[in-house]
Amino acid sequence: NKEYLQLLIDISIKLGKPQREFHNKLGDCHIADSEKHKKSFVVHDFYLKALKEYQKAGNKKKIEEVTLLIEKEKDNLKFKSIKTEYSSHELQEWYNRLDEMTTYLVEKGESKNIYQYLMCSDLIFPKAKVLDEKINSVMMDFVSTMTFDINRNMSGNKGGINSYHIHFQNFTLRHLWLVFSKGLKNGKISFNSLKDFLKNNTWYGVEFSIKNITDKTETYNWLQLLTPALDSYFMQSEIDIKTNTNSSSGYILSIDSLVLKFEGIIREFSRYNGAQTIDIKENGTQERTSFEKFLENEKIKELIPKDDIALFKFLFTSEGINLRNNIAHCFFKSKDYSKKIMMLLICALLKLGNYKLKTVTK
Repeated sequence: NKEYLQLLIDISIKLGKPQREFHNKLGDCHIADSEKHKKSFVVHDFYLKALKEYQKAGNKKKIEEVTLLIEKEKDNLKFKSIKTEYSSHELQEWYNRLDEMTTYLVEKGESKNIYQYLMCSDLIFPKAKVLDEKINSVMMDFVSTMTFDINRNMSGNKGGINSYHIHFQNFTLRHLWLVFSKGLKNGKISFNSLKDFLKNNTWYGVEFSIKNITDKTETYNWLQLLTPALDSYFMQSEIDIKTNTNSSSGYILSIDSLVLKFEGIIREFSRYNGAQTIDIKENGTQERTSFEKFLENEKIKELIPKDDIALFKFLFTSEGINLRNNIAHCFFKSKDYSKKIMMLLICALLKLGNYKLKTVTK
């Protein structure tokens, strides 16, 4: 039936005839197929195919019905995690050397040296070339794959294991944890030392001037907007250290604030370096350039190394953990927040703050 209906749609297109009826019937076929897979994740595939046909038919009633079915079926999505552990002499040697190196950095270096290391070291984060790498076994060639995001929506990401994410989970986070945990305990990583470093070594402390709607000049700097979140993070970190706990809810305020502020920071950076910050729609209305487009702008690519752009994509877009979308749409629950996200956000702030503005109004 589905092949026959698709043929009728193709013929109708060639003949310039309406296809609405056939799209509706094709959508009904997908819904009928979904009944055979109730309480299985596969049902989402049939719902999305049906939704696509109803959208082409302009059937608002059916669109609403299928959308509700998709949302309801999320409760039946239950995926078991499979944990594997791997150990070797080489891995243990790597960890021992990293432990020694970070101890030397934190004990012998000043606060400035630690922040410079987080800002500029090429040993912490994966390379840009592996962001799009997918590891697939031969078996994957014989099956269809479906991927779901944190909100249990089907995503457009391809199947396979991402090399960038593997590096992040197994090496980057361990690396950062050693630096931050040691630095927090001896006081060299602190609210005041980070605030002073950002003020003296990044453009976040630069005073910007803008004209408001009444033509009066207003001044501001980004450090004022960032410090409340940083203050909250360090207060919670101090509590965790003193009580030997690992709070998740205690980092909600700081993470929510910094994730949303980062888009404003990169927009400011783009604006002062002559990159496009406004898109014009076909109807003539204006909208802000999306976060993804900022990172694809050629002028930004000339100023920011590709490895750092890859990091920003991984942190804030659907190519990685998609913090911006998950925070802005409240997909994160309390358990999803953690100090490791704040470590990553601080590193992202340090990296973007390291690049200079071409034109600055003081």
